[in-house]
Amino acid sequence: MAEEEAPLRMPLLAAVAEEDYVHSVWPSLRRGVDALLRPADRPLLSMEPLSRAVYNCCCSGLASRLQEDLLALVDELSRQRTAEPHDATQLEAELRAALPHVAALFGYLEREYSEGRLLEAMERRVEDAVAASRPAAREREATKRSEPPELDGSWEGQHGALTTNAGSSKRLRPDNKASQEAL
Repeated sequence: MAEEEAPLRMPLLAAVAEEDYVHSVWPSLRRGVDALLRPADRPLLSMEPLSRAVYNCCCSGLASRLQEDLLALVDELSRQRTAEPHDATQLEAELRAALPHVAALFGYLEREYSEGRLLEAMERRVEDAVAASRPAAREREATKRSEPPELDGSWEGQHGALTTNAGSSKRLRPDNKASQEAL
């Protein structure tokens, strides 16, 4: 009698319950995304457990929740970074350079559920945050320019004599009317 062949069994996938997602999986993914979007603070982190967590979430029916949370996080972190004093162009370049790494981490979600639009959606979030910060940055610069510089009295010794348009050399002092008129 021929030996009956046992059917091939699929390996069991780690199911992710909603509670596990909220308390364990998402906080880990959040830290990973945060580390990727902050290049100066970027610690060495293993991407494999994080990408496995993304895969397990997607296979557990949490793909749409994962995508919503990721886009909200990219939006939040972009707005936080743009609220800091910065060069908007440089910041946008840094964030854009980090987004492909975030997309790679969420590669399974990108391929199977987002149809290649996840990176594009994250880029739009960054663009919106940077665009929203530009008026605020201009306002900060205008405030800086309108504030008079603080003088501590040591400026005279540091700068020495200044030459006026007439070619004569005069020391500038707050009480010297001639030096104020020359300016």
